[in-house]
Amino acid sequence: MDEPAVTPGSDGPDVPDIGQLFDRFAPLLWQSVRRLTGAGEADVDDIVQEVFLQAARTVRSHDPARGSIQQWLHGIVHHLVARHWRQRRREVARAREWLERHPTALLGQGDLLDRPDSLLWSMQLVALVRATLAELPAQEQYLLVHRYLESVPPAALAKELQCSPDAMRQRLGRARRSFLERIQKRAGLPARELRQ
Repeated sequence: MDEPAVTPGSDGPDVPDIGQLFDRFAPLLWQSVRRLTGAGEADVDDIVQEVFLQAARTVRSHDPARGSIQQWLHGIVHHLVARHWRQRRREVARAREWLERHPTALLGQGDLLDRPDSLLWSMQLVALVRATLAELPAQEQYLLVHRYLESVPPAALAKELQCSPDAMRQRLGRARRSFLERIQKRAGLPARELRQ
């Protein structure tokens, strides 16, 4: 992939233009944030906007030797999604505390317990996968999201990241192992149970 043009002038010759970065990467980042958080459009819009605000503040610190602009932006996404999940955990904890203090408050409001167990398990599994992905290093997160959620073929990932297909298979293998180790710890289940 070609890198966006740089804006010569007071910012220096190697500083990418934020407007061009936004035009090029906002839709891709929006999809990634949506998949990683499961949030509504407004929340996803807010996170993507924050990505570009942080990018504008730190664009001069981007080091091309450490990764492409796209990888750098996904690193910012990684941090913001992790922050999103920390906030959600705090909200859930507050809600649980409130429900413990008011155990009958939801009676008559539509029995939440009537939902099928399989739907509840699916929702919990999706939340578990998203939270686990958010814990991974940015490059592993990038690989797993693009390969398995966005169905990008390994050959296309190898070309984009300028590595051989064998190197890409090794990177994907390491990322999968890292994901499985983390999700096992998070869920307290053997990985084989999560694959079913």
